[in-house]
Amino acid sequence: MRVFSNPNPRNQRPLPANAMVIRDDLISKIKDTDGALTLLSAPPGFGKTTVMAQAFHALEEDGVSCAWLCANATDNDLPKFFNCLEKIAVVLGIAKPGSDAITSLTDVSRPYALFIDELENIHERSVLSLIHEIISHLPSCGRVVISTRSNPALGLSSLRVAGKVTEIDASALRFNLHEASELFSAPLASGQLQSEDVYHLHKRTEGWAAALWLASIALKQAKSPAEFISQFSGSTGTFAEYLAEVVLGDQPIHMRRFLQRISILKQFNTSLCQELNPDTEAEQLLSDLLSQSLIIPIESRHGTWRLHGLFADYLSNLLIGESPDLYAELHLAASRWFDNNDQPAQAIDHAVKSKKYSYAIELLSKHIESLLQQGRMRLLSRWFTSIPSDLIAAQPPLFIMSLWAVALTEGAHQALKKLDQIDWRNNADTHVRNHGAALYPTLLGMMDRCEEAVQVGMDSLENMDAGHEFASATLLNAIAHQILIIGQPRDAQRMIDAARRLHGGESLFNRMYSETTEGLIDMLHGRLRHAAARFRLAVDVTHAVDKKHSHGNAWAGVLYAATTYESNDLQQTSQLINVYLPLAREVGIPDHLILIYLLKCRLAFIESDIDTALEAVTELEYLGHSRRLPRAVAAAQLERGKILLMQGSAEASYDELSRAEDPEIWGRECKQLLLAHDIHYLRLAKLRWEIHFGNPMTALHQIDGDLREARSSGRLHRALVLQLLRAMALQRCDNVPGCLKELEEALTFAAGEGYVRTVLDEGPALGYIVARFQQSYDARELKSPLFADYLKKITSGFGSLVHTYCWKSASSSQGADGLTRKEIEVLMLLTEGCSNVDLADRLHVSNSTVRTHLRNINSKLGTKSRTQALAAARRLSLLD
Repeated sequence: MRVFSNPNPRNQRPLPANAMVIRDDLISKIKDTDGALTLLSAPPGFGKTTVMAQAFHALEEDGVSCAWLCANATDNDLPKFFNCLEKIAVVLGIAKPGSDAITSLTDVSRPYALFIDELENIHERSVLSLIHEIISHLPSCGRVVISTRSNPALGLSSLRVAGKVTEIDASALRFNLHEASELFSAPLASGQLQSEDVYHLHKRTEGWAAALWLASIALKQAKSPAEFISQFSGSTGTFAEYLAEVVLGDQPIHMRRFLQRISILKQFNTSLCQELNPDTEAEQLLSDLLSQSLIIPIESRHGTWRLHGLFADYLSNLLIGESPDLYAELHLAASRWFDNNDQPAQAIDHAVKSKKYSYAIELLSKHIESLLQQGRMRLLSRWFTSIPSDLIAAQPPLFIMSLWAVALTEGAHQALKKLDQIDWRNNADTHVRNHGAALYPTLLGMMDRCEEAVQVGMDSLENMDAGHEFASATLLNAIAHQILIIGQPRDAQRMIDAARRLHGGESLFNRMYSETTEGLIDMLHGRLRHAAARFRLAVDVTHAVDKKHSHGNAWAGVLYAATTYESNDLQQTSQLINVYLPLAREVGIPDHLILIYLLKCRLAFIESDIDTALEAVTELEYLGHSRRLPRAVAAAQLERGKILLMQGSAEASYDELSRAEDPEIWGRECKQLLLAHDIHYLRLAKLRWEIHFGNPMTALHQIDGDLREARSSGRLHRALVLQLLRAMALQRCDNVPGCLKELEEALTFAAGEGYVRTVLDEGPALGYIVARFQQSYDARELKSPLFADYLKKITSGFGSLVHTYCWKSASSSQGADGLTRKEIEVLMLLTEGCSNVDLADRLHVSNSTVRTHLRNINSKLGTKSRTQALAAARRLSLLD
């Protein structure tokens, strides 16, 4: 992708500068779309780029900062695209120190316009999701103008509903007769053409800009303009072919041959052109083409050019039609040139396009180990998808290594299905045996089968051969990850150290893996600052370091997003979610999937966007069901229950928590270290509910035991949450001194590690206590300035409403004010001797809801049965 702050119209538009027709109506339409997308969607040659260029200059003249992006296939690499956005923010003059590009583009008051040409070249969902996010949050002073040959996957329906898109289609782009006359103004003025000739051309071309442009060029070379015009016939597509032939027809045979041969290249230089045209003087021909404006310089790369897209498409299609064998041979020659010039990625790409699959496989086999070491999984996946699967399967070493790319782009289930197609255990090739031995436990771990993964992985480790560093290091890292989950962090650390000694930092993929797993150890032990540093390093390990750390490395990126959220850097977290959620959804690692959706939900809830928050948990729940990940389903139900709790819906919240009851899930959680459930598990959710709506004394007894267990196992983040809940329970029991003492201990630890959202996410109930504690702490003579600043930050984060929050003590909850109207109704029906079934029928609710009402009544009245509840109600005159 190339970024232009002032694009050259001659080099970037389908019309020559001296033949431009100013499209005033369309320019006005674009200029009037503040805070929205303008989408120009039409087949090739309708003048989309020209209209955008004119709007670009018109906006610049109005003082609007503009930037231009030309999309191509390489922009499907998310890290490269995000880095390009960083440059754009600088070009536009809206880059903010310390902020990422998305923040700069969506939180700005300076007018700007971002033009993206040829978006059809981008098909990567994560890149398109990023563009959609920018458009969805455009400020009123911003514009995004996009051209594409087909409707992109940008969520256009939602943008239309939100009034965020103005569409300019092919019919709007067609030249009217007046505009066509402007295009031919010179031959009209000279008498070379008559008005009826222009009318004839306009009618035959149906206003198609490319056909008119080609006609304007061909007309200059025609000996008889009248004869030239009379020869038009057929469809619009035929016009393009005919006119292109006329343009080519005036070129010498060797030039036509030269143009056809270089049309297979996205970009080219003299040496590469010479390779494809050994019998010509490539340098001279390129100079001639440049003088005719038939090739376009690449501004960012001196001595490199390209053909106009429409012209290149026509030429390459012509070449395929006339000589398909030559087309393939040229791609093969280009591949060999790139291979000889140490550009393996381009070499493999052209080899695949040549359909000389044996050579493509030869190159892949030669370079795949280094590409795996670099972590180029998506690039590898695209190539393997293009090569017939039976040819890959016929090369067991290549096939087995291709499954790493499958696992990390399509998910572990798909990779395991393919792995089962080969008897890798008994294969004579050591590559097959060793990569299979490393893959199998890695895939099991990605599928949440950690105990099995550890057992299989340890057996495999005993039989690994020397000389297979990538497979061996990855196996060590995979075992370390799974050993950590089953509760053996020290053994996991030893495995990580062994992996580091093996790859020595040369394998960027394994360096990322090692840092991520060690960061998990830090995270689970409450060392937030250490974890954040490791995740940040893991994200950046395969890219140049910048301040945003948004490179598309989902394995580490999701975990890094969790640390930025915890530190309350919500803008950065939002950007990371935009980048990593699509990738995490595709790969489907359970903890990553759960974490990223919970982060999305919580960000939306913080912004009071309840609909988006509930959509996020619902999508997580759906993915859990469809992918058979019950942990994801339960996590979504717990989060929905917490939202309801924060909204004060005791009954609905309890019902949602009840849905999450699954002994198998929570029995496993008690025994393992699952990051997604470190502070998001059923028992903790029920304790929180009990403190808010039930019996706080019961919660206190349970918390004390859980707190001892969390501390003894070193799970200090979990201990922090339990302490915060304990402080809230003590407050509800009217033990204010005990509450403030507990809170001070908890916040002292939180301040040291930088925990912010863990505290804030408990809501105004805790905020009230924190504000009260801050007042008492500020009155002390001796206090820590750093801790005082942390308290100020936390109290500010809760907002001003915490000072008016009304806590209900446990004793007051036993009065009439503690029971809801529905609960009083239940008590009244109990006096009539109604059974649970009768109550459900009379109240028009489920039996489960009846049991919830009875449980709430007993909790609030301090009773254990309906008989005791009725007695207490009568004593309190609740039934009068």
